[in-house]
Amino acid sequence: IGKNEELTESVLKRMRYLKACMHESQRMKPAIPGLNRETTRDMVLGGEEIPSGTVITFWNLFNMNNKSFLKPEKFKQ
Repeated sequence: IGKNEELTESVLKRMRYLKACMHESQRMKPAIPGLNRETTRDMVLGGEEIPSGTVITFWNLFNMNNKSFLKPEKFKQ
């Protein structure tokens, strides 16, 4: 950031490489493996009927498959 520059939000926004590294490390090793949400009403999701009160889980760990990423085990700089 430079010797005399203060670390501020605007300075962090210019650090694109830092942001890219943070995103890539979270893709490879997410801090939270998944998220849960409970439906508040009946709905259709992906063609399936989901009743109110159903817990839906989204897993973040699918980011390491070869179908979504070329060489998913490699840290991309």
